[in-house]
Amino acid sequence: MTLTMFLDSGRTFSKTLPLYISQVYPMGYDEKSENWNEVVVSLKENFSETKLPKEVLVLAARSIQDYFNAQIYSLFYVGERVQYRKLLISECKRLGITDTDDLHRLHELGFRPSAHYGFVHLLRVFPVLPEYLAKQEWNDHMTNLLLAGFKKFIKYLEDNIDKYYKGREAYVVPDHSEKETELIFNF
Repeated sequence: MTLTMFLDSGRTFSKTLPLYISQVYPMGYDEKSENWNEVVVSLKENFSETKLPKEVLVLAARSIQDYFNAQIYSLFYVGERVQYRKLLISECKRLGITDTDDLHRLHELGFRPSAHYGFVHLLRVFPVLPEYLAKQEWNDHMTNLLLAGFKKFIKYLEDNIDKYYKGREAYVVPDHSEKETELIFNF
């Protein structure tokens, strides 16, 4: 059995991330106020995992969300892919997109999978993060900073599991016929 879309929108990844960031960056995080990548890249010092700069923690968490939004489809089970396609079709209709060649515009118009999926799906990202990091053109220092930031975020999720995971009842179990699956994938 596969678990798919999160029913409680209060616990989606998009809701989890700001709560985490507010803990690690309590003075108020504004994504547009600083160039977070440049701040982290400019850090030359080696930091212990317990003394990581808040900018590293924010950038690491944002990187996980960006990767999640870009790659979640590849982490879905077949039934979840059907449900995801239904979600995309629904969003296209809502936004007036009628051509499947324009699906890329969903992102431009603000659609993010992280606003619809939660803890169970987020966990699937962590085993593939090393592959993601290997594809980046970062030096070892930058990679190590982000890895340490990833560990902090994972620790936060572990410490708050009761807040973000309410068991299977919080997820929809897909029920798609073969014909419906075919129709969805031919959209």
